[in-house]
Amino acid sequence: MGRDGRASVFLRDARLGGSDFAANGIAWQDGHLIIAKTNDGTLWRVSTGDPGSLRRVPLDRPLTGADGIAMRSDGSLLVVRNRLSETPANAVAVVRPAKDWKSARVTSQTFWKDPAPTTVAADSSGRFYVLSGRMDLLFAGKPVDTFTLRRF
Repeated sequence: MGRDGRASVFLRDARLGGSDFAANGIAWQDGHLIIAKTNDGTLWRVSTGDPGSLRRVPLDRPLTGADGIAMRSDGSLLVVRNRLSETPANAVAVVRPAKDWKSARVTSQTFWKDPAPTTVAADSSGRFYVLSGRMDLLFAGKPVDTFTLRRF
């Protein structure tokens, strides 16, 4: 968003593209954006003051199917993964970064029983909730108006 209130392009970079779903989840931390790419499971970091600073964050394993992401107060990142792409299971991963996001590692992964979880959000107390809006059914041409919201 520009200072005049109009929408504007912050960053355009071919590395964030690709087939199907590409750049998807986004979270803010200390003047930087962390971006998750669904199709290849990579994480990226960019300074909000310098879009040219975009760089890939080396991970110990890919987070294919990454969708919604959220920062926790301890500096770790929650990554909701779903089977809408080639991910073998629906899950929520906890990712712990090294200093300044020079690299990161998946420290745990909780398999999620709800189909197609798509995002995660925090309440005012810092508790996190994962949403499944049944995007799997929508993509199959069978939309429903129900959803599941569970505490992580």
